[in-house]
Amino acid sequence: MAKFKRRKTIAEQIADERKQDSWAYAVSPEEDIKFFSIKKLIQVLVSRWLILLLAVVTVFFDCCLYFYFQNDREAVAVLSLNYEQSTKGLTPNNTRFSISEVRSEKVAELAIQYAGVEGLVEPDDLIDHISVGTYTDRGYYDEDAYIATSFYIHLSSGYGLDGGDGGCVPSEMLKMVVKAYKDVFFGSYTRNTVAFEDEAADYGAMEYLDIVSYINLRLERVSAFLSERVNEGVAFSSSETGQTFQNLQEILNNIRDLSYGQFKAYVWENGLAKNDVLTVATLEYKNENLQKQYDQAMDEYQIRTDIIEEYENAMIDSVLIPTYDDLGEYYMARTKTGIDELANEAEDYLQQAKEYQVQIDQNIDIIANIQADNGQASAARADQMIQSLDDQIGELEELATDLNWEYQNELTHNYVSFQYPNAGLLSKLNVKVGLVLAGVAGLVVLAAFYLENRRRELPGQSTGEAPHDQNGK
Repeated sequence: MAKFKRRKTIAEQIADERKQDSWAYAVSPEEDIKFFSIKKLIQVLVSRWLILLLAVVTVFFDCCLYFYFQNDREAVAVLSLNYEQSTKGLTPNNTRFSISEVRSEKVAELAIQYAGVEGLVEPDDLIDHISVGTYTDRGYYDEDAYIATSFYIHLSSGYGLDGGDGGCVPSEMLKMVVKAYKDVFFGSYTRNTVAFEDEAADYGAMEYLDIVSYINLRLERVSAFLSERVNEGVAFSSSETGQTFQNLQEILNNIRDLSYGQFKAYVWENGLAKNDVLTVATLEYKNENLQKQYDQAMDEYQIRTDIIEEYENAMIDSVLIPTYDDLGEYYMARTKTGIDELANEAEDYLQQAKEYQVQIDQNIDIIANIQADNGQASAARADQMIQSLDDQIGELEELATDLNWEYQNELTHNYVSFQYPNAGLLSKLNVKVGLVLAGVAGLVVLAAFYLENRRRELPGQSTGEAPHDQNGK
């Protein structure tokens, strides 16, 4: 009986066509399953290691160079506020904080001055290359959803900011911007620094008695400042001079007791005046006012003493009762709310009257000495004493200003801190990203070599023959 060959189904025909058309089906199912072989991968890696290494190194250095030149064209600083009021959006003196002040003309002018590029970079040009905003570890953003305490300052390159023609690169210029902003911030929003007069006094246009008063005013101003620091218990010493506020106070006392005391006595005793008539008239007018103040003080004193005397006579037969006052202090008095206060006021007025009388007597003596006319020789010596005093006080003011500046920096240096995320060489090269990209490139090259190697190992691929099935058909 004749045997008929079974006709293939459509699915079997399609499978046969795919087996003949695709090299992937030229291998057995077992070989297809083992398409990825660790052993083969290692063989490819060993045979192609030099090319792989060259590819990885090339990509790595290309990436690093790209990041370096890109980062060298811009610079970023991160500003952090570290004082209590910053969480409320305020400065240390409780005024509103605004990061936009970094882009102010005052900061730009100071930064240009510190960098030494005056005339090369204009303040407006520098401001145009500065951008600011809030900052987080995740990056930069400009949303005001909450009160930020960290901000970024970004500076891009431009003319005068690229290192050419004597200019600064962005990283160096940004440091000058930061320095300028810190100076403005501490000068405007922290404790008030010492601000003594910078302009020299015109002693030539002043009378000697006015010079005495003016120098005394300068000494009192320095004394008030130093006393405030000493009373605060500040034990700070300068890292440069070794001076303390206590030392400066001792220097002040020596100037007051010696140089100033001698100058004042010299002027008074010799009756020095550049215009005798005007000076005498001025002193006489002052005495008239002092006499009125003296009489008024004595009247107030007499009124209170009369009241106390009448009260004492009325209470002569009263008994003293021991008790305690509001402060818990033990005392024995007839009252501590009326007569005692009157007695204290009477004592104050009497003291004022005595001070007025002393000034009146001094002015009378000075008038007499002026009218005695001791000649110009005394005036020449007084001018030398004035110059010496002015130099001593000026040096003391400078020492106090410098010491206070150091003290303020020590006290508030953590109020504002800065970091430069891309300042280091490794940060500029962005080594981590370069390594990742180089690794990816190496894997891509390795995968290409592996696929090519596996393709060549397939039957018929190396000889150019057509793929065949397992039976050789």
